[in-house]
Amino acid sequence: MNILLYTTDLCSKKIASRIALTQWANRYLLVLILGVGTQASVHASFTSSATTDTVAPLLTQISVESISANSAIVVWETDELADGLVEYGTTDTQLDFRSGDIEHNAKHIIILTQLSANTEYYFRVSSSDPENNKSISSVLSFTTTDTADTQSPILETNPTVTNITEDSATISWQTDEHGSSKILFDYTADVLTPTIGGGLAIGSQLFREPTASELQASTVFEGLHENHTVDLSHLVAGALYYYVIETEDIAGNKVVSEVRSFTAGGTPIDSDGDGTPDSADAFPFDASETLDSDGDGLGNNIDIDDNNNGIADSAEELTLPDLGSDDGFYINEPEANENKASAIGLSFDVSQPQIISLQDITVNSTGTLTSVELTGPQNNALQDSETLFIPSDLGPFRPGRHRITWQPMAETDISNTYEQFVDVIPMISFSAATQSGSEGDTLEIKLLLNGDAVTYPVIIPYSVAGTATSQEDHDLSDGEVVIQSGEEGSINLTLFNDSAFEGPETIEITINTPQNAVQGEHSKLALTINEHNTPPKVLLSASQDGVTTTAVSRTGGTIIFQASVIDSNIQDNHAYAWFDKNGSPLPVEENSPRQLRIDPKTLLTDLSAFKVVITDNGEPAGQGEATLLIRLLTDEISLSDTRDSDNDGITDSDEGIGDEDLDGIPNYIDRTSQDNLLEASSDGERILQTEPGLKLRIGQTAFSSSTNSAFVSMNDIENHGGENGSLGHNATDEQYNYPEGLIDFEIDQLADIGGTAKIVMPLLSGIPSDAIYRKYISDLGWQAFAEDTKNQIASAAGEPGVCPQVGDASYQPGLNEGHYCVQLTIEDGGANDTDGLANGIIKDPGGIATKKAEFKDSISIEIKALSVSEHSVDAGDKNTEMLRFQITTSDTGAEIEQLTLRASGNGEEQTKVKNVTLWLDSNQNGKADTGDLPLGGGLYNANNDRLITLWLDQPFLLPIGNTDFIVTYDF
Repeated sequence: MNILLYTTDLCSKKIASRIALTQWANRYLLVLILGVGTQASVHASFTSSATTDTVAPLLTQISVESISANSAIVVWETDELADGLVEYGTTDTQLDFRSGDIEHNAKHIIILTQLSANTEYYFRVSSSDPENNKSISSVLSFTTTDTADTQSPILETNPTVTNITEDSATISWQTDEHGSSKILFDYTADVLTPTIGGGLAIGSQLFREPTASELQASTVFEGLHENHTVDLSHLVAGALYYYVIETEDIAGNKVVSEVRSFTAGGTPIDSDGDGTPDSADAFPFDASETLDSDGDGLGNNIDIDDNNNGIADSAEELTLPDLGSDDGFYINEPEANENKASAIGLSFDVSQPQIISLQDITVNSTGTLTSVELTGPQNNALQDSETLFIPSDLGPFRPGRHRITWQPMAETDISNTYEQFVDVIPMISFSAATQSGSEGDTLEIKLLLNGDAVTYPVIIPYSVAGTATSQEDHDLSDGEVVIQSGEEGSINLTLFNDSAFEGPETIEITINTPQNAVQGEHSKLALTINEHNTPPKVLLSASQDGVTTTAVSRTGGTIIFQASVIDSNIQDNHAYAWFDKNGSPLPVEENSPRQLRIDPKTLLTDLSAFKVVITDNGEPAGQGEATLLIRLLTDEISLSDTRDSDNDGITDSDEGIGDEDLDGIPNYIDRTSQDNLLEASSDGERILQTEPGLKLRIGQTAFSSSTNSAFVSMNDIENHGGENGSLGHNATDEQYNYPEGLIDFEIDQLADIGGTAKIVMPLLSGIPSDAIYRKYISDLGWQAFAEDTKNQIASAAGEPGVCPQVGDASYQPGLNEGHYCVQLTIEDGGANDTDGLANGIIKDPGGIATKKAEFKDSISIEIKALSVSEHSVDAGDKNTEMLRFQITTSDTGAEIEQLTLRASGNGEEQTKVKNVTLWLDSNQNGKADTGDLPLGGGLYNANNDRLITLWLDQPFLLPIGNTDFIVTYDF
């Protein structure tokens, strides 16, 4: 075994020396290339210098493609890996708009959207390498067209299938413009079933090909490409696959190929040896049966009524299901006066395994998502060995009822499918822990479930106490609330006006043991009866063409802003004042002061802010305000009538681009509908949660950056971190890394102006040992989260992406290493509220930060190979030790971020190796066992003499002294 250490500067430059260490962004990046040979010998030591890359990237091949009335793509290349930024505008001296990518690539593809038709745009591109050496191009220009792009991409080459193995294949094609890559595919057993719109199989051949809409499985290669390559995996050996390729350009125009097919490599699996492949065999483990025409679990050979029509097989040759006139089948004409038909060589593949129910699982909700330990089917006594069953959903689960289907893995002798229900009982909470009202008011107190109930009605008994006297100060007494459906119930009460000054009095309402729910965070509410005026709270919404939205069209109808007031002093009158983002007053119709009507053609920029200030006539006068940011769409968005981007069972076109909950995320990609939940990432893997009754929405930076989630980048902060999405100032934070990225949110509808609110952030990796929480405040820049009695940080163990409910007792003070859940308590108008105003709204762009490693003048690093004992391996073996090496360092500061392996010989790495893992050998025993830490992994994408780069889950900081590592394969 040979171990060779090469250098790379992450920029695809020529290798400079055999052994070296490079520094990237003030951190050492150790890149190892390990070659598997026959001898175990190499011992290398070196000292790195503080020499820093000072050469800026070279910009070449700058071009503008796919120009339409409202969009274009800017493309260029660099001679090393670098980020990319396009600055553009309508004059060559004011390039006020920006679009970029913080990822380091050699080819840069940046999309410009919301452009104006028939307009000349000026632009320049720039790229910075990891050492922050920056190159900027000269100012160039292009002109948009008069009309929107309606031309679909053109297939310049037909799709080709290469690298076909038993379980994988590669499909490639080219288009005349950049677009996304997508493949719809499936094999015959999944697609073709004897139902209308399906098909029938005869052996392994088909009477007709499936349509594109019948190809259910899909794989997508992210990004924009002209040369498209998509790898398919987990194929069934010998199975016939049908597929179509789809490319969609930035304007939404698609090209879809005709249905094509290929056969996976290897011999088709025929477990029972009856000559029929498993993929076409209804009984793959029973050699006496292959067909089950009626899906009743009985094979045709023993079933006396194959088609389950009530007529014995002996009384008819074959009765066919009605497949319509365009079924593609050849059917003999029936004889005269006979009500039957016959078919030559026709067989049915409609395998329907028997469904057996398992014991259902019931758990109480622990938060937005609840982890459930699933118990699957137990071994059948007739089995010789354990059979592994796979559930259709592993969770975590939202409140409500979930149907789980357990299916056996392939190559087993079990054909049954097992079903069970997982019931997650929801929490019930008051919408706030506190509320206030004035004498003479009639109030509504809301109770909220954190999701659907498993069983309705939900019955919530409550008791009443406090310093206020029932039937003297109010009309509320012990009772119960019944929720028949949905997630909301209420208690109504009247506060009596006794004309006597008694000072503030309280009513305490407690939720007792509920039925079909459990107590949540706010199980008690303290209602204060005030004898003074309290300021109003304001809700602001916008609609166009009858649709509530935060994105409007210039060609659509009038934009109507609607102000709603929540005032505990119900006798108050209110005055309305409207303003634009510059603070200039806006006129309103005298008879409709609650509405502001705007002609979209008068909007001059793609982002516009509108504010309403409402003043009551109390003593003293109270005031509340709300601001709403609106995005102007310069191009009509065409949504698919088949795609369901948020997986809620409603197609994108049916949901539309409206924003019913006004959280800044369009309906068609909004995965959450509850006001106190918000997507922290566009993939839906992380959901922010705040207290019941509060409103979460994405912040102005996230909204202005069109992230469609609360997640933002440092570039987004720089471009949109200012007021109403304007340029941020002092936006860089050069001394800190943000391993989980940045989150930008707003909390609205606080019960008390100047009060506090809690928010929980789930993480996908544990909190580092030296983590702090840092915030960005426009103009002031970055600062640490300020802690006091009203501003606190806590964390809970949780799981990746799954956290206990807000306020749960498991949250411990501080950021505790390894925890996956962070809870912030923030004061409205306090040091951590970005707007600095006690206005019932809390704003917080920020994130978990770690200090960047300090640069060392020199670090001595020694690397040597360690021996690995000879051993044979079998298919299915896991964590087999293949390589061992030791790194010795003289000082701290060096980090490993990636490991590159070179496999030579005839090992068939892509075919035989199922997974490659790098381990920290903590006990230095040369085995990947209990107590050792997996640092990262990957897969080979080709066989023999190939490289694989394993990216560590997070950078590993090398300690002083010796550190042992192991590389293992799964076969």
